[in-house]
This record gives sequence, C-alpha cells and structure tokens, in this order.
Amino acid sequence: MKKIFTLLFSFSFLVCTINAQEWMKNVNQVNPNFFEIQKAFYTFWEGKTIEKGKGYKQFKRWEWYWEQRVGSDGQFPQSDVLWTESNKYFEIHPNNPDIASGNWTFYGPNTSAGGYSGLGRINCIAFHPSLANTFWVGTPAGGLWKTTDGGNTWTTNTDNLPVLGISDIAIDYTNPNIMYIATGDGDAAISLSNGGGDTKSIGVLKSTDGGSTWNTTGLNWSVTSSKLIRRLVMNPGYPLELTAATSNGLWRTLDGGTTWSQVQAGYFMDVEFKPNNTDTLYASTYDTGGNAEIYRSIDYGTTWSSVATLAGVVRIDLAVTPNWPDLVDALCANTQSGLAGLWYSSNSGGSFMQYFNGTCSNNLLNSDDSAIGCGGQGHYDLAYAISPINSSEIWVGGVNTWRTSDGGSNWFLNNVWSSSQTTSVPEVHADKHFIAFHPLNNSFVYECNDGGLYVTND
Repeated sequence: MKKIFTLLFSFSFLVCTINAQEWMKNVNQVNPNFFEIQKAFYTFWEGKTIEKGKGYKQFKRWEWYWEQRVGSDGQFPQSDVLWTESNKYFEIHPNNPDIASGNWTFYGPNTSAGGYSGLGRINCIAFHPSLANTFWVGTPAGGLWKTTDGGNTWTTNTDNLPVLGISDIAIDYTNPNIMYIATGDGDAAISLSNGGGDTKSIGVLKSTDGGSTWNTTGLNWSVTSSKLIRRLVMNPGYPLELTAATSNGLWRTLDGGTTWSQVQAGYFMDVEFKPNNTDTLYASTYDTGGNAEIYRSIDYGTTWSSVATLAGVVRIDLAVTPNWPDLVDALCANTQSGLAGLWYSSNSGGSFMQYFNGTCSNNLLNSDDSAIGCGGQGHYDLAYAISPINSSEIWVGGVNTWRTSDGGSNWFLNNVWSSSQTTSVPEVHADKHFIAFHPLNNSFVYECNDGGLYVTND
C-alpha cells in the first residue's frame, strides 16, 4: 500500500449549495465566478433589512474566505489543489516529509473558558479498549487528536497533513496500535439542496503504529470524485471486518482494509452493529427528497434490505444499546431540518413504529430552549445515544441537547447554546455531531460539537 502523508481539503466551497439561496436566481451561470456571485448577493440585499437565518452571515464568512484565494478573474482554484501541490512537494523532497518546518511559534489559543466558548468543531470520538483515560477525536479539518489523561492534554501527529478531515475512527480492540480513520467531513459536507460539500474524502486510511504513519487502504478515492464517509464501524467479534457508510453506498472489508466491496448502493449516513449479535447490522440513508430509509442485514453485512421508508425525512441517526439488544432507535430530521420524530424497532429492525411525533411545538432540533419553532439544522448536526445500561435513557443532540429517562414520554433540556435563553441548565456550545457513553465508565457522557469536546458525569 502506498504510504500517504497528506490529506486534502476541497477548495471548491459550496458554490452548488449557495445556488439554493434566493439571491442566486440572479446568476445565470452554470459555474459562476466569485465576482458574479458577490454581485448577485449585494444586488438582492440592496435596500433590504438584514434578517437572521437568511444566510447573510454565512455569505460574509464565505466572501472573506474566498476573496483572498480566487484569481484576478474571480475563478476558483481546482478542488484538489492542496492534494496536487503537496504531492509535488513530496516528489521533490522524498526524504523530508515535514511541510511545517517553518520557524513558527505557537501563540494559542489552547484553552477555552467553557460554556459556549470553544476551540473548534469535533466530529467523532473513539476510546481505547482498556485504558479509560485514553481516547481520540477526529476534527473536520484539523486532523486526529489523542489524549492519555482524560482530556486534560492532547497531542497530534497529523500536522504534516495539509488539511485533514476525519468523520469517524475505528480502533482495533485486540491491538489499539491498529487504527482506521474515515477521511473527509461527512456532516458539513452536506446541504439539503444537493448533498454537496467542502472537505471531501479520499477513503479509509489505516495505521499499524498507533497513528505515527498512515497507509491508504483498498477503499481509496480521488478528492475530485467528491465522495463522503460519515460512519466507520468495526465488527465487535472480528476486528478485520469493517463497514463504512458513505455517499457512494455501504462498503465492507473482511481483511483489515486491504480489499473492499460495495454491498449496497445509496447515500448512507449511519451504520450500527446489533449488540451481542454480529450477524445483524442496521444502516440509514440520506435523502434530499424526504424519503430516507433504514436498511438491515442479517448475514454479517453481506446483503441488505430496506425495512423502513420514512416520508418527509431527510436524515436518520440510529442508536442501539446492549441493555436491550433487539432495540433499534431512529432520530429523524425533516425536510426543514427540524425534528420529524423518533421511531423504534423492538424486533431487531424487522419493523419500525413512531413513538414521538415532531412538531413545531416539541422540536428538539430547534435552537429554542422550549423546543418551540419549526426548522433546525438536522441535516448538519444530528446526534443520538442510548445508555448502555438503561434503554429508557435517551440523548438527542441538535442545536441543544435533550434527554429523557422514561423512554421518550418526558424530555428535559440537558444543555443550551445560550445562557440568555435560560440559566437552569449548563451553557454548552451549539451544534451536536456525536454523543457517546464511555464504554469503560458509563457515567461519563461525551459530546462532540462545534465548540469542541464536552463531558458530563452527573
């Protein structure tokens, strides 16, 4: 396998995504340049009052980023520019892989005041199989980070990668030096308009020395193919078998990543093994049209069947628990990115029933501390977890985090993105991407959000 020292960041921001904005109707170009987009935006907003939630702030961020990067004619760089240029560097300097050897002094920040203050988005977390204080997190554009003291200090050895997006991590529970990462940014790289994105995937990378070096696996793509991976799970009974949920279907390896096969076509966002039964897996799709599906395999992931199509649902996050192995829960976002509802199966995915109907009055994915309001960001931030020791304790993450201890009859706000709404619960950064109970100490619950990694043990 070819050794790889670089990952990539697709420079082509969501031009296709902003096409969905109302003001883009003034642009009659298939591939508009920066100046054409900029002119259309300011023409649309001329004389209008700036309103929150209409995309003004997002455009200004986009404008600042690209104004200093486009050519004099407004043309955007090729999406694989970092990949191409870093490969050129390594061809010229094969014995000097350090591309960050300039005379830099760290000025920070490396600490956060907590609450809404944060250091940057975290996509995922993975735990050491026997050392409780050792775990890893993956970031959308900052590489892989490791702690050995429960999160007090962190190290990374991916600084030589130009820009690295990681959406999931799989650690070999028989040998933690063997690690796999799903590259790219499976959450931010999604839009309701077309499924496009920014940080693309080059597949799954593998390390056999604890992350010091990384190799490509049989699942490898070019950044220009614009594929994404959101989940990567390892068979809990056979560590050489992994399944990846990607925008290009479900992929499976039986030999530790050397070879992969596509076992199901479609745009998949999640995949889970049934607890205590490795022959059954569940997976869920992403569908901009609002007909997302839940799939099931009962032959170790070899073949798959759709077991539920949920009307009005664009994205589904699945959750299972060893406390009730036959239970499969589904958190569903609707076409407005608000809460469509919660579904469950008590027969290992044989059939599903809705047990919580999402409305504009109980929208757990909305930013309001009372869950009142339509819409949300469920296409971008969607997190779901069930306690491994109590199947009635369920956690839902959207903009805020909610929890139930009675199986969904009553919901309580766990944390809120702004203390200006309420001071009755802790203030924690918004936009939840992953919630996980520590497998070695279930009283600790970790939350990956746009501000970083947060933990609670009460």
